[in-house]
Amino acid sequence: MLKNDAGQVAQISFGFDNYYQCNYRIWGSRGAVFVKRAYSIPSHMAPEITLEQQDIIKTFTLPPANHFQNSLDFFSEEAGNPENYDLHYTSILEQAHIVDNIKRHFDQTKEGEN
Repeated sequence: MLKNDAGQVAQISFGFDNYYQCNYRIWGSRGAVFVKRAYSIPSHMAPEITLEQQDIIKTFTLPPANHFQNSLDFFSEEAGNPENYDLHYTSILEQAHIVDNIKRHFDQTKEGEN
């Protein structure tokens, strides 16, 4: 479980010997978003996104896309565009900070078990 300074909480679970799901759900005080097959989706598969609020459920089907190719295309376009350097640099630092916090949390949890 992760918690930021504002008291917002995130719960993450994963495993390598489990049924493959690759999805995520984000919920808040007014609703939730569920993304089915969010990562490593085959290029022929159309991903589904479900929005939920009280008694309203809406499901959107996106067109199939090759996300591996799209990622490579985006990287090659952005790598040659110095105007976006600061934006991506800041984003990478923020991601590294999050990963570092997760690692520290698990290291502390392991120390508490000993």
